[in-house]
Amino acid sequence: AIGMLYNTNTLESFKSCDKKLLLEQAATEIWDAITSGDAIKNPVLLNKFLLLTFADLKRYRFYYWFCYPALYVPEGIPLVKQPVPLNTKFSPAQTEALQNSYDQLCQKEGLTALPYFLIKCHEDSVHVSLLTNWDDFFSDQQEKVIFGVYDPCNFTQ
Repeated sequence: AIGMLYNTNTLESFKSCDKKLLLEQAATEIWDAITSGDAIKNPVLLNKFLLLTFADLKRYRFYYWFCYPALYVPEGIPLVKQPVPLNTKFSPAQTEALQNSYDQLCQKEGLTALPYFLIKCHEDSVHVSLLTNWDDFFSDQQEKVIFGVYDPCNFTQ
């Protein structure tokens, strides 16, 4: 992930820093990346972080405030269906094909993980592609569009 480090010179400036303003600026940058299309070319722009710090080197005390800003939708986003485990929608063969295709794409791109990607299924075969390949990847309008999100968390929800 990419982000911003704001290092302050005094504890007072650390405490008085306008965190709301920092969050609003980060949200604006994320929204601009979405609306300009830059996030499709570089999805890492959606995963920015903020780090506000102060280090009292004489007393060996360190203060920090860390966050991952997220966009807020005032009216909320309705949950159409409850999340389900992958194995309820994909067969074991499809799950293995998904993992293999994802790993191959990561290797091809020289990355350890891709946070967002496209998925296309045909019976037991599953193909994965970058967001920038949307038009070519889903050229057949009858394809079911699946948008993949890599989440390393092992919690069920």
